[in-house]
Amino acid sequence: MKNIEEQLTVNLDNLLKMVKREDRLRAKSLLYKIHNNINAVDGKAKHESYGAPFATELLANISNVTAVPYLDIVGRCRKREYVDIRHFCFWAIRNSTKLPLNKIGRFFERDHATVLHGINHFENLSLHDKAYRNQVKHYLQALDIPLLIEKYEILTDTVVK
Repeated sequence: MKNIEEQLTVNLDNLLKMVKREDRLRAKSLLYKIHNNINAVDGKAKHESYGAPFATELLANISNVTAVPYLDIVGRCRKREYVDIRHFCFWAIRNSTKLPLNKIGRFFERDHATVLHGINHFENLSLHDKAYRNQVKHYLQALDIPLLIEKYEILTDTVVK
């Protein structure tokens, strides 16, 4: 339990450094919502085996790699660049953890259907848009998570080059 609390504290500190001063309260509230999704049960985190702390760390890393603020990724903004990165996050969390769609949606304050739509949109865009595919490959190399790189290569292997 202490380990997860320490990770969340570190994630909170990192997020607070990334966001503007006026957005810090919102960032805190979002992290506390995430923390509440990992309620302690019998001294062990409820979703520890599912990787919820990893998902928060992954979101922070994607924010750093893409240079898009964390709050814009999890926020409601519908700018194309933010939406595409948000969909990339849906796919990355889904393929690197055992979290179900509704739990992933809670990180973004969305429902499971939105997450599923985002994952499908990400996969279709990856198959049909070469520039987007190259951009995602660049992000994955910067993140350096072998599991995601392998799954993305499997996804895009069907593309005629």
